[in-house]
Amino acid sequence: MLERLLELGTHIFTGKPSENSKIAPRQMFYFLMILGLVASSIAFLLTDGRSLGSVLFWDRIDYFMDYFNSIYYSRSGPYLNFNVIYPGLITVLYSIIGVLLESTGVSFDSGWEIRASFAGIASYAIFTVALLALLLYVLLRTKQNSKKETALFFILILTSYPMVYCLDRGNSMLISVIFSLLFFIFFNSEKKEHKYLSFLFLSIAIATKIYPAFFGILILRDALKNKNYGDLVLCILICAVIFIVPFFFTDGTVLDVFRNATKYSEAVSMVGHVNLAGILETAAHGFGMRNFSIGAFGLWISLILMAVGAFIVLADKQAPYWETVSLLVCMQILSVGVAPPYVLLYMIIPAWFFLNYRSSEKNKTCLISLLLAATLVMVPGFFGLNAELVSYAKAVAVLILTVVLLLNASKRIASSDKETRPDTLA
Repeated sequence: MLERLLELGTHIFTGKPSENSKIAPRQMFYFLMILGLVASSIAFLLTDGRSLGSVLFWDRIDYFMDYFNSIYYSRSGPYLNFNVIYPGLITVLYSIIGVLLESTGVSFDSGWEIRASFAGIASYAIFTVALLALLLYVLLRTKQNSKKETALFFILILTSYPMVYCLDRGNSMLISVIFSLLFFIFFNSEKKEHKYLSFLFLSIAIATKIYPAFFGILILRDALKNKNYGDLVLCILICAVIFIVPFFFTDGTVLDVFRNATKYSEAVSMVGHVNLAGILETAAHGFGMRNFSIGAFGLWISLILMAVGAFIVLADKQAPYWETVSLLVCMQILSVGVAPPYVLLYMIIPAWFFLNYRSSEKNKTCLISLLLAATLVMVPGFFGLNAELVSYAKAVAVLILTVVLLLNASKRIASSDKETRPDTLA
């Protein structure tokens, strides 16, 4: 056992397995995820559940309220009265749920009243189970691994830190993550109709959370490579229609969303957030600089990061698909204006491509496996750990992973090595 652990530690620090190694990067990912889950479960039992609450949102009576507040806001002037920062499509979806709940006699005096009703809680349960069932269906239909490994991956993702945090908040992030995953899967298909379908998936992801618009760089790269801009124009049109049209059924406009989002991101403290601004502010607070705030500079940080990421993805034409996907997701997370811990849920996507692709094994090291696991693994909340510290550690893991991927991409760009095109999933 000791020899095995020493071997595992050696692989983590070197980033590469030895010639006689029996530990593959994929095995390390599962080992670390299971280890975190077991440790968190033991801590949960020993502390009567307090260990879990300490690493989640600080207000423990506010559980599920992103969902119930969104329903309440959607029925009461979301953009003008409540300065909602969600796009129109998801706001309309919440409004439809609200209409159904109102028809059952649920009180709409506040989001708390909706949560207090049986119909309200039942609606959240159905909503969540439906999304998780869709995620499992997508994983099973696009697997290259065995069904058992896919089931294991789903269970570990279901109990991962960002998933638990997201479900505890009742946030719509899971919708955006699922449709972003579908976009990456179908865009990598050889079939033309699959690519067109991927545009629709991307538009839904963007119309839920604006962040996935960054993934459109992949379509731009494809257009530049093939000198065919028809697909790019089509994708822009589909995304524009899905994003803009729902606003006609609300009290707001596209400008209202961006105005509200800008004001919110400038006002909120970045401490505990998983973007680059959050890393800087949290580190500053850790050194006693309590008055340090990124403020409006957060926008410039995001723009610079996105510009760097876009350039690398466009220039690195020989990258394995899993690396391109991973870099896009990492850069997007670090660039998000407001990035609560559930934004890490997007890391499901690079983890799935990293583990599921049998080809393009180059650069699949134990170090990358470790960093992917670090962003997702459930963490036991004791020894003073709280959501801010956990989020900070995971954000640093995303940053290190981004640096590793950027170095790999820079080497390819400099040497112009030719890589074979990865196999497809869709």
